[in-house]
Amino acid sequence: MIQLNDVGVRCGRTARRDRNFNRLFKRTLGRMRDVLARNPAEQNEPVAEAKEFWAIRHISLRIGQGESVGIIGTNGAGKSTLLRVIGGIYRPTHGEVSVDGNITPLLALQHGFNPELTGIENLRMAGILLGLDSKRVEELVPDILEFTELEDFIEQPVRTYSSGMAARLGFAISTAVVPDVLILDEIMSVGDGAFRERCKERLQSLIAEARIMLLCSHSMSYVAEQCDRVIWLNRGHIVMDDETGVVLDRYQEFLAGGANRTALRRLKLAG
Repeated sequence: MIQLNDVGVRCGRTARRDRNFNRLFKRTLGRMRDVLARNPAEQNEPVAEAKEFWAIRHISLRIGQGESVGIIGTNGAGKSTLLRVIGGIYRPTHGEVSVDGNITPLLALQHGFNPELTGIENLRMAGILLGLDSKRVEELVPDILEFTELEDFIEQPVRTYSSGMAARLGFAISTAVVPDVLILDEIMSVGDGAFRERCKERLQSLIAEARIMLLCSHSMSYVAEQCDRVIWLNRGHIVMDDETGVVLDRYQEFLAGGANRTALRRLKLAG
């Protein structure tokens, strides 16, 4: 079971105007290099003002065993932040998060890789971080290598890998065991067409066996196919949490520019 009680994540950002000012200031510094060399005190670049915002706010929900839940919303709605909080990658600024069972978050496939270590060393380390003992990790190595087709590169440092190769390895490690909670976030761009098909097949088997599945996607057809419940986020808040068909119909109206869009523009962040 997954339970969130009044969860919020506060983040910092730099205003666009401040970033543009800093870029202009750097160019000016370059032209004045000789002058500034004689006046070191003038080399201090002003720091852009940090502005805070809530990526998600006042999120309370409960997801039980056997549920497949889609997370939808426009860019910046807080979808990935919510998944990362549930997956234990982000710590909430306030509120409580409770998750029973082992979690496989297929979010950043290369997250945690040490570029100076070899592929096999990263594989073993990732397996331990997933809660596997060293014996089980070694049992999984042949299957992972066969799946990724990286046998010829596995003894090379990961810094020598292309982004696609590293993502292949990350995907294979993350999907090597069936989790209690499977978290998916728009990851099906890994590798070439043939490899993506193998990824889809592996994901389908995981989805079928996982106790809880959370899916973040902009593909409404994929959400409708995989999920029996959908949570719609806007500006970090839950707008709707209901059966898939009900939520997707309302969301499609919103995207089409209906009355819901006007209503949601008035949604103000609390506090």
